[in-house]
Amino acid sequence: MTLQSNRRAPSGARLVLSRSVLRLAACLLTATAALPVGAATLQDGLRRCAGLTDDVERLACYDALAAEFAATADTVPAADDALPRESPPRGAKDEPAAPAAPERLTARIERLDRRPRGEWVFHLSNGQTWTELEPGRARYRPGMTVTIERTTLGGYILSTDAGRATRVRRVD
Repeated sequence: MTLQSNRRAPSGARLVLSRSVLRLAACLLTATAALPVGAATLQDGLRRCAGLTDDVERLACYDALAAEFAATADTVPAADDALPRESPPRGAKDEPAAPAAPERLTARIERLDRRPRGEWVFHLSNGQTWTELEPGRARYRPGMTVTIERTTLGGYILSTDAGRATRVRRVD
């Protein structure tokens, strides 16, 4: 879909502006706030182009400004490279990472504990401790043999021979 202006260009032809040209102009207008280098010249150029009354001249001005901006965009450092990262990213936890677990292991439950919200904590015969991610209704007992398998997305599922299964994470 194209937008048509009722104004006529000097040659008398009807001016047709495509959406991509309008999007480019919008991008240029919003890009001025994020530019650390050359922002003043870009803002001045945008003001100069916006002040033109003739549609063809204004479009040519924006095109020239876009070409000039594209040529200098490669020299501007990326936002991630511009500032050194001194603190951990947002959402990063200060907890130490739990040791890695194998793709699949089988062990016996030596001891069970319950957390305040009702999640089971499994103390296994191989010395590992695992906890449920969400409290479930399944019942476990010491002496049961369980299998812990890694899922496709990197989580772990603890299952019993009786068909009970729950999502777990390794504590230690």
